[in-house]
Amino acid sequence: IHPRGTNSSDRSKISNCLDDFASDDFPELINFVTKNTKLKPILIGHSQGGISSIISLIGISKDSNGIVQLSKEKSFERQSSLKGLVTLGSFPDFKFSKESSLQNFVKNGISILFIKIKSESILKAIKFFKYIPVPLSHGFRGAISEQKALYIISFPIKIILNIISLLKTWEFLYHIPSVSKKSRINLFYKTIDGTFWQILNQFFYAIQDGEMRSFDRKINYSENYHLIKVPVSIVTMELDSLADPMMTREFMLDKI
Repeated sequence: IHPRGTNSSDRSKISNCLDDFASDDFPELINFVTKNTKLKPILIGHSQGGISSIISLIGISKDSNGIVQLSKEKSFERQSSLKGLVTLGSFPDFKFSKESSLQNFVKNGISILFIKIKSESILKAIKFFKYIPVPLSHGFRGAISEQKALYIISFPIKIILNIISLLKTWEFLYHIPSVSKKSRINLFYKTIDGTFWQILNQFFYAIQDGEMRSFDRKINYSENYHLIKVPVSIVTMELDSLADPMMTREFMLDKI
């Protein structure tokens, strides 16, 4: 599926935090598949998709006023519709056995041309331009890399995007020493879709606090892994700094 909250989605401009995925979209997805196949599916999610799946199966829902809450009934209902859950590189807690570049960025910000910029300031700026995707539109980045006229006109933006594409914060996507500089730039321009401030806000505080909460920060999802009873297969990769294998096992897998 191409969920709301990514720039290429035709539902990019509506509410698009992880709570919305988990409470509204994933149950509809499961119902659609079971209705049309008459079978219990295996739900498979990578990174954000796996995190949203976990939150959904915990039982996140909304009341008539749109307030997020946990429902054991919804948790049981959704899990009963599934044969199993598979997640790849999905760890909502973002606990690290050693500090990653992304964790360092969230804590300390970034220096560009000797100017120190706090990560909180970047997050506030993104909220101000809440309908502009980060890091810019996937289609726009692709056009810059392929159309010479646009490349010339957008040259200052191109320089900034090139700097961003080579930051160590992308280490969770690939093992930097194994990927050439040219490939890293191409990957940034052609494969990463833009997202919006609500989702980034939720991930920001999860990395900062070491636990995933609802968007209003009132419900701690990381305290409720024990509600997942469906058979699971949790895949982690040795060099994935966001889903640290040791921390994933200790703080999530062993509680399910």
